[in-house]
Amino acid sequence: CLHVHKLFVMPLILNTDNTYERESLVVTPRDALTEVLLLKDVILLDTRSPAEWMENGIEGSICIPHDQIAENAHRLPADKNTPIVAYCRSGVRVQTAIPALQRLEYSNVVNGVHVNKVRQYLQAQK
Repeated sequence: CLHVHKLFVMPLILNTDNTYERESLVVTPRDALTEVLLLKDVILLDTRSPAEWMENGIEGSICIPHDQIAENAHRLPADKNTPIVAYCRSGVRVQTAIPALQRLEYSNVVNGVHVNKVRQYLQAQK
């Protein structure tokens, strides 16, 4: 189960047969993660400890522990609209990281839940 937090609000069109058609990027949380990971400027934010990240981090990701987001804001993109997929090992620590990112005014944050799910989605795109 994916959790989406304040993500790319795009309108849906209700067709006459009561089906929905998306006008832009996001329809469901599963679609959200898949489509956000396709964006070239997406930031992968691993909120686990540096030791966990070194053991099996995703290449190109940034490691900032969930309880050190504010102190490491300088390591995050200056553009607060940059899409960020945040994740941890099980989905618990990212629940602390996302509100911290929102307090820093990042507006396009997706909860990738756990590292293996993000890795699975990235491999499926290859």
